[in-house]
Amino acid sequence: MATRIIDDTKLQNIAVAIQAKDNGGQMTVDEMPGRIENIPSGSDFDMTVTDNQVKMVIEVDDYDLSLWTRFGIGDNGAVAVYWGDGAVENFVGDTNLEHAPQRKHNYQRKGRYLVTETVENGKIIIGAVGHYSTLSEGPLYNGINIEDELRTLYNSKIKELAFGRNVSVLGGLRNIPFLKLYSEIDFYIYQSVVDYIKIKNDTHTLISYMFQDTKAFRLKIPSSINLIKSYAFMRAAIQIIDFTNISLDENEEFPITIESTSAFMGMSNSTILLFATQEIAEVAKTVTNLSQLASQIKYVGEV
Repeated sequence: MATRIIDDTKLQNIAVAIQAKDNGGQMTVDEMPGRIENIPSGSDFDMTVTDNQVKMVIEVDDYDLSLWTRFGIGDNGAVAVYWGDGAVENFVGDTNLEHAPQRKHNYQRKGRYLVTETVENGKIIIGAVGHYSTLSEGPLYNGINIEDELRTLYNSKIKELAFGRNVSVLGGLRNIPFLKLYSEIDFYIYQSVVDYIKIKNDTHTLISYMFQDTKAFRLKIPSSINLIKSYAFMRAAIQIIDFTNISLDENEEFPITIESTSAFMGMSNSTILLFATQEIAEVAKTVTNLSQLASQIKYVGEV
């Protein structure tokens, strides 16, 4: 029960509800907005996936109750799509992503739905064609791969994404306005906004343009990375690039080669490159093609 620091019964009930969500103590009325803003949020859906499965949380509104999505099917597989409203469709064939037909579903009411795609005896292919994601497209009257900025707006329907390790992601994730991503990646995330990016632990290279124009709260670098190519973070706006899994090698040297100073060209001046210890951070500040970011290199406990 919240300590009664306000007289209004309705405000008291709100205080109790906030405490139940954030496990915090008593609050004043003026503190309520901040407490609500900081309440931990998570998906209303189970985003656990099997190796051969894709899950998307999508949102439709009264202005457009449809979802147009496209995926490729490899090895003559069979894909079952659960649209999240009780409807199920099955698709078979063998087609690459670029030439795959659009799959359209109409919902009866606005809201968020969990779309689940499961493949058997084959593989499923998702990702992007050209500069645009195919996860949500809208009707494309002049060809399914037309360059049209309006396609970016349809991708705003995609809110959360998870995929299994056997799912092929071709062309990466591109032009998605905001996405909560559950799965680790080893591909491009281009001109998209993502909450938290985790790179697969067996990835050795961050390739050129991998995170060009990408925005994220945090990006986790695994210990397997040994090379960051030119333009990998071109114009990226990432709050924290997390290097805390990186240790110095047996010679007390930094184990990652930065190909050129252009690896971080145009990156936000507010980005923090975070290391586990002060010792590692100090070494990182002297690394060729990384030293120009010395003022942005920090260690745990310093920020």
